[in-house]
Amino acid sequence: MESSHTVAQSKLTSDPPLQVVRMSNGITIGYTDEGKQSAPPIIAIHGCPGSHRDWRYVAPLLAPHHRVIRVTMPGFKEVPVTGNYNYDPPSWNAALLGLLNHLQVEKAVMLAHSFGGAMLTNLAVTYPERIAGLIFLCTPGFEPHRGWREMESSTYYLRAKLLQFTFLKSFFIDRARGWYMKTFPKTADEEIYTSMREVHAAPFSLLGANVQYLPPVLKCFISANDDTFIEPEISKDFADRFISGPHMLPQYQGIQNKYVLSMSGGHNLFKSRANEIAELVLQYMDELDGLARSGFVDQARQWWTQANKGKPTTKSSSQVLAKL
Repeated sequence: MESSHTVAQSKLTSDPPLQVVRMSNGITIGYTDEGKQSAPPIIAIHGCPGSHRDWRYVAPLLAPHHRVIRVTMPGFKEVPVTGNYNYDPPSWNAALLGLLNHLQVEKAVMLAHSFGGAMLTNLAVTYPERIAGLIFLCTPGFEPHRGWREMESSTYYLRAKLLQFTFLKSFFIDRARGWYMKTFPKTADEEIYTSMREVHAAPFSLLGANVQYLPPVLKCFISANDDTFIEPEISKDFADRFISGPHMLPQYQGIQNKYVLSMSGGHNLFKSRANEIAELVLQYMDELDGLARSGFVDQARQWWTQANKGKPTTKSSSQVLAKL
């Protein structure tokens, strides 16, 4: 990929005030909105735990060229859990779709880190018409990764299955705090609880089930070859299956349809390699714009819609989960 933009090699940070809104669906979400408002928007979704601040090194490098909207999901930082938010895939959809509607964003390129990738694939399956592009950064795959296995070995899994009983909330947090303080040292108790609820709401098999229903958009996968949380092999398998899945189109033959990239820098590449990540995102946006101008994007969507007519291509996450 080559970009017409130049990213300055710097450690700029951007910390606009977090806007916390209770949307019309009753769910509260946090976001920041910066950059070139007339340009195609990029929605950045954090991992679990995480917040809008995870992108504070990348956002100022993207903002001169694009509108950058950074999300803080319910239960993280200053964002309370309200309405019918239940820490599960339908709730993630309601929060993210609600934000798109609140900001009157018809379609956006979605950029997700770590567990945010699970939220993103779920949204893309259910509302493909709102997705302009997909960028995955160090996201989990279809089998338990190193970080997950460490959590499970500390009886995390058994605790998480009982977390729906809120009267035991403090009890569970006390026993999970040790692992979280070692791995994510600045995680507040409420964020520990939210993380425990959410990462067990979507089994790894859900990611595999979602692959066949993804919309035909250009995809980018970026992983760290020295990630100590998610093994590079799992990230590669994740990318390979998205590329070869049954959602791919004949029209893609001879046309670059994905980017699979790897670099050093650990799990939090948005900080350790912010300049490189920003440059890759800008290159991706340029490529996406070229495809759109050529008419290929519209043709691909039309073919995909016709080919899947009558099939459950926008199957809801609750329907998918019921079959797993």
